[in-house]
Amino acid sequence: MSRCYYLDHKGSIDLDAVLKIAQKMVQEIINESFTVQLEKYQPSDEEGGCFYIEGQSARGVQFFYEDKNIVVKINALSNYADYILAKIILLMLSIALEEEIIDEEDFHIEADEYFTDENIQKLREDEAKTVLTVLKTAVKDTLQFPCVVRKVYFGKKLTQKLEKYENNPKMLVKTFDSIIHHVQYEIPDYNMPGAMLIRPKNSEDKKDAKKVRMMFEGNSYILQDYDYLSIGPDEKNGDFPLIDFADVSEIAAKIFSKNPEFEFADDFTIVFPKLEGDSWKKFVDMAREKHHKEIVDIKPAAETVDLTPDDNSENEKEDEHSNQCHGSHWGCVAETTEKALHELLVASLEEGSLYGETECDYNVEEKFHGKTAVLEFDGKNPDSAIVIRSLIVETKDGTKQFASAYPVVKGGTVISLKIEEIEEWENRLEAWITGELADGRLLTFFDADYALNKNNYENGKTLDFMIGALAYFAGEPETKGFTFEGQKAIDFKAKMREEPEYDENGNVKPIHFSTENLCALLQTGNPPDDAEFISTVEDVKTVETLGNSFWKFHILYRDGEDNEEKIPAYVLKTKENRSLDKAAQIQGVVWLTGYMVK
Repeated sequence: MSRCYYLDHKGSIDLDAVLKIAQKMVQEIINESFTVQLEKYQPSDEEGGCFYIEGQSARGVQFFYEDKNIVVKINALSNYADYILAKIILLMLSIALEEEIIDEEDFHIEADEYFTDENIQKLREDEAKTVLTVLKTAVKDTLQFPCVVRKVYFGKKLTQKLEKYENNPKMLVKTFDSIIHHVQYEIPDYNMPGAMLIRPKNSEDKKDAKKVRMMFEGNSYILQDYDYLSIGPDEKNGDFPLIDFADVSEIAAKIFSKNPEFEFADDFTIVFPKLEGDSWKKFVDMAREKHHKEIVDIKPAAETVDLTPDDNSENEKEDEHSNQCHGSHWGCVAETTEKALHELLVASLEEGSLYGETECDYNVEEKFHGKTAVLEFDGKNPDSAIVIRSLIVETKDGTKQFASAYPVVKGGTVISLKIEEIEEWENRLEAWITGELADGRLLTFFDADYALNKNNYENGKTLDFMIGALAYFAGEPETKGFTFEGQKAIDFKAKMREEPEYDENGNVKPIHFSTENLCALLQTGNPPDDAEFISTVEDVKTVETLGNSFWKFHILYRDGEDNEEKIPAYVLKTKENRSLDKAAQIQGVVWLTGYMVK
């Protein structure tokens, strides 16, 4: 449920620069009365961002580059401010780029003539009627619509309210606007409780995981986006009672019967005022009576959770495979111009040699079991540290079809991993592998040879993998440490249950922390094979491969008892990192690749 407008732009484009310029120009056009904000998709396979007018927009205007088109997307239930914002962006871009605006029916449109108040109202009325039809026939109890501040949930109660205006489109639009605006801007700006994922001990399937938000005494909350709330702890037995939406709705209505701050903002969002003392104890006791004991036998899931997700996707099904592509990975090994990437891909197919072949199941346009060949291109350098691998499959009629291609570090380091999870991609030829290191930590990487080796994999099996890293960017840290002074120093000492130290003049001595020797490799799970790092380096070398120059350095991933264990990383030489060879410490973001060592 969205509407897209396209500008066909055949040349290369620095989308990051366009986004910044667009924000500045739109702000100047709208004037100082309103603030135009830009949220970039970071990290994302779909490069772009979302513009919105602070305090006014409902869903904002999405802006990205796809299939040689600049796309301006308006989601269903966007409000008048969003449409005006889209009009300004399209008008500005069409003039600046001298490109025509095309709608979804391939009709050429003029922004000034198309986005009139009358047509905007008609478009919004059509959307409102469509959304109402979906709500009336929806199987789920509530449907969520991600907006610029927080999600809005429509369920049975709001649908009944909206049905009153089924034959009055203007009032239907106005009612949708009122509900969304209230949830976005009129309820208190409280935080959502912190969250974790839990799942039954007898299940290793991510689909069984439940999101639990943890509530504590003395906090005001906005309750959204959870399966269960953990209320606790219970002073009597130390348990943490677990309740679901129906439970908290019933209990909160009784607890806050005379509190004007409490409200159901929509069909799932609850404004939950602060509880303390006897009121909190009463709440805990009522929660204990509703406690869902069936999920008590749990363990933390081996992944992190975004506690306040700002999901601008239309539905969760589209998100499920959103990271299963290599768009951003090519920028690690070549210029991201269409010509440079085209030449590299063509060369890898025309000059690549057979690396391996097998028969396996795959899903390329349709499910099939057949021959799969893997080609490897090393740029005519057998010792190349980075290569391109291409997957070619055989279709039902016997023809050969290109399935995928990606860069991979060939000169990595061998790491033994006990396989904890195999997350197969939709095409069944590629996968993310998560394995346990010797110290118990988990490492996730993209398996470049999954199609060839997947029959050898099973959870709990320990195998050796060649792991390397390609950096999206890398540079010297901007700071070498941080300092707590004055009251901050006193507060920090208090947290450590220590007294502050004073100098000869009676001033609190500052507390300084140096990060010059800090090493860390952190994976946050989105996408799972990316990692943030900071690492000290002994030296940085220049490597020539695939027609480009790279800096090569090492990332410490494990400080073993006998020696440090490191992963080789490569970053494409750019103007920004020309002096990287002089760096004693490097930080950035990398893509981890690997393959089984036979």
